[in-house]
Order: sequence, then C-alpha cells, then structure tokens
Amino acid sequence: MMKISEALKKERVKRNLLQKDMIRGLKISKSHYSLIEKGVHRIYADDLMNMLANNKIDYQSFFDEIANDYGYEDDVKKLTHELDLAFYKRDLKKTREIKKKIAESDIPIELRYHADLVEAELANSKVATKICKKINEEIFCVDNWTQSRDALRLFGNSMKYLDSDIRDILMESVLQRYQKIQSFEKEEQIRIIEISLNYLFNYDKRVQNNNTKLIFEMIKALPPIPDLTSYKLVGTYFKARFDGDFDKMHTIKNALKFSGYENISEKMD
Repeated sequence: MMKISEALKKERVKRNLLQKDMIRGLKISKSHYSLIEKGVHRIYADDLMNMLANNKIDYQSFFDEIANDYGYEDDVKKLTHELDLAFYKRDLKKTREIKKKIAESDIPIELRYHADLVEAELANSKVATKICKKINEEIFCVDNWTQSRDALRLFGNSMKYLDSDIRDILMESVLQRYQKIQSFEKEEQIRIIEISLNYLFNYDKRVQNNNTKLIFEMIKALPPIPDLTSYKLVGTYFKARFDGDFDKMHTIKNALKFSGYENISEKMD
C-alpha cells in the first residue's frame, strides 16, 4: 500500500528526475514539493494531475497503485484476473459466475463488455458481433481512445470480431501512438504488446502489412527481461511463420507448452 507522497517520490526516482523537474510549469516551490514528498503538505488535485501529465506518468496506473491505501478495494483488478483465468482454462461455467458478479457490482463498462466477449468466445456464440458494434459506437469514436486503458483493453478483447479493415485501421492508430514503446511504463508496454500479439493471432493474410512489420520491430526492441519472455517468444513465432522457419515455430510452440501455456500453444497453427 502506498500514499500519494510515496508514489510521487517513487515515480520521480524511477525516471531519474529532480524535485525541480516534477514541479516544472506548476506554481509549487521546491521546498513545498519536498514537504509533499515527505507527507507533511498535501497536494491539490489540479496540481497532481498536471504533474502526472507533465512528466508522462500514466494516471490510471498511478491511482491503481495507491487506491487500496485510501479505502478502495481493487475489485476491477480481481475480477479481471478471475475472468482471464477462466478464459485461458476455457471454463464457461466459471466465466458466467464471474459475469454475474460483474453485473451485480458497480464496475466500469469495459469489464462488462469484456465478460460478454469472453462468454461469447467460450460458448461459440454470435452475440459478440452485436457487442462489438456497441463497443465501436461507444469507445472507438472518441479521438483519444488510444490513450484510454479501458478502450485499449476493449480493442484487444474484441479484435477477433472486428471487420479486418477496421481492425487494421485501429491497430495502425495504436502503433502510431506507441511507436517508441520503450519510453512508456512497463505496464503500458505489456498492454500494447498483448494487443499487438492478438492482432497477429487474428491476421490471416500470408503477406505482411505495415502493421505486422512495426509489431515485429516493437517486439525486437523490447528488453530481454523475464516479465516479457512469453511475449517475445510468441512474437518470434509469428515472425518465423512469415519467414517460413518451421523448425523455429515448432521449437517455440513446445517451449510454450512445456512452460504451462498449453492454450496459447494450441492456438498457434
């Protein structure tokens, strides 16, 4: 658990910033900000939001980290995790139980749509097409949707059911926004890589387009750290498929299978 003061200091240190950098453009003195980080002084909401924006700190991730310390139970994260597990285990019964929990709680609409799509996928239902139409009307019509965590999640979850031309256009918008992926937080990097891999799973053409080329460049640029291993492996698999390297494809599929990612391995053809 973490207070705002501690979270601000953590973000500043992580970015190798000085205290004067954090308050650039704000009517806050260095001495006052120093006391904010120590928890002596409070910070106004307007100043906090401007500070996060000026220093390119993802506000949703920032507030996710401190929410529990202020009495907010992270029901969304818990239910999302349960839903993801149900999906990867292909457990339709569990999915419907979680969907009922979501319907009975005050949960953002993004997670409700997510539950609808997971249920439709596991039940092999055509309902998902209607849901995607609603998603298109409510989410993707907004100019800055690529900056919205919820909209990005919806795009990733609904991609299978989107018209291929629409999917290509939306993916292009995402890649333009996150072309310098290493400059973003790790959580954002993972979110975009998951969307990119989902795009590859649903890309059925034999010839690469500009989106696939950018995705492979993006995956290659990811740092070789344990948290990103499975993502880099899956991306390498699809690159090998375009290159016709069947031995590499077989090796990667087996590596994923033996590492506990049977469902992902089985989806690869």
